[in-house]
Amino acid sequence: MQCHNSTGEGEGCFNVAGTVYKADLQNSQTGGTVELYTEPNGAGTLKYTIAIDSKGNYYTTANVDYTGLYPKVTSPSGASIYMGSPLTSGACNTCHGSNSSKLGLD
Repeated sequence: MQCHNSTGEGEGCFNVAGTVYKADLQNSQTGGTVELYTEPNGAGTLKYTIAIDSKGNYYTTANVDYTGLYPKVTSPSGASIYMGSPLTSGACNTCHGSNSSKLGLD
């Protein structure tokens, strides 16, 4: 998201963005969704749904109040992974693939 901010070179200012990989953590996951819920494990109210594109990236320029929401990532096959702690940032790759493992599922 370094390029996709108000002073960056990228087109659009992303509020939530990241990359999803297949379980091998090498190849991008094509398709699927990232959903943001009010409670862990896909419980509570679904607040936002963001599509994963053909390159494994998901992003939105919409105003998203992600603070305190819990992500659920679902592949086209229906496999899902959940984040057990609430979001504090919309820049998902700041941690995933840097301080913690990449997001991967089949």
